[in-house]
Amino acid sequence: MKKLLLCLAFASSTHAGPVPQADARFAVHDPAEIALGQLLFYDPVLSGNREVACATCHHPRFGTSDGLSLGLGDGGTGLGPDRRANPANQPPRRVARNAPALFNLGAAGFTSLFHDGRLEADADQPTGIRTPMGAEMVEGFDSPLAAQAMFPVLAGDEMAGHYGENDVSRAVSQGLITTPGGAWEIIAARVAALPDYRRRFTAVIGNAPIRFTDIANAIAAFTAFEWRADNSPFDQYLQGEAALPASALRGLALDIHLAKVDTIGREVVDAFYVLRENGRRVEEPDEIERLRHRVIEAVSALDGDALDGDALDGDAADGEHREER
Repeated sequence: MKKLLLCLAFASSTHAGPVPQADARFAVHDPAEIALGQLLFYDPVLSGNREVACATCHHPRFGTSDGLSLGLGDGGTGLGPDRRANPANQPPRRVARNAPALFNLGAAGFTSLFHDGRLEADADQPTGIRTPMGAEMVEGFDSPLAAQAMFPVLAGDEMAGHYGENDVSRAVSQGLITTPGGAWEIIAARVAALPDYRRRFTAVIGNAPIRFTDIANAIAAFTAFEWRADNSPFDQYLQGEAALPASALRGLALDIHLAKVDTIGREVVDAFYVLRENGRRVEEPDEIERLRHRVIEAVSALDGDALDGDALDGDAADGEHREER
């Protein structure tokens, strides 16, 4: 039984899935809006106490994250793994999740964001985006990536600050978000009061009043541009623009076959739990033998021929080799 579980652990820990397609689509953004978004991304003016910026928890030095298991926004000091609670402004709790990386979030394929997918593109919604705000969600966000910027500034443990200690956190605690005098309007007014920001926004949106949606759209434009990462040697190989060295091709072949092992391993795990749910003892010799052979068959695929990188030496679009290998 221990050997079976060991095999399952090996199978389930590998990367699963077919060779990706080089078909990601990215929107084109105005350079002026990108530059504006860069300033806003690093500016703590967006936080309730003017102490936390987007970059505090999504810093490029740490792979656009912070290296912490649980994030530490308002009430923290320092950056990355060295960030600690500030004794002078002790936060009541840490952020419940870690800060995800930002790479390639501007690709059209990213239509659902956050760990729990609570924000996603939805054509059935009046704004085209489904969020926990429901009917209170306002129009004007260019994309789900822009809309996600509304969450950190409203969260007390991320950017808004503790209950009642600043105008933004007070508005949030009273449920005033999108209404006149609400949290978003307060933040937008802060930005509009800075002459350089007003000048830069005029170049992007004209003389219209600065709304929070404009701020979010600029941050999203910068994020999508700055952390677009689709020109690696592997990306170039997928696009048929460059060849991979033999060692890399062997690694790719190995990855594809490990994915097959992963798929079968998951089937075995599913079977294991079905047996348990039906009240049958998985220790029955016949069942163990059947499951064990399923894993052995998968691992047996990893023979010398299966790891032959030459099979992937052809054109990047050669689907036949990829299907077989």
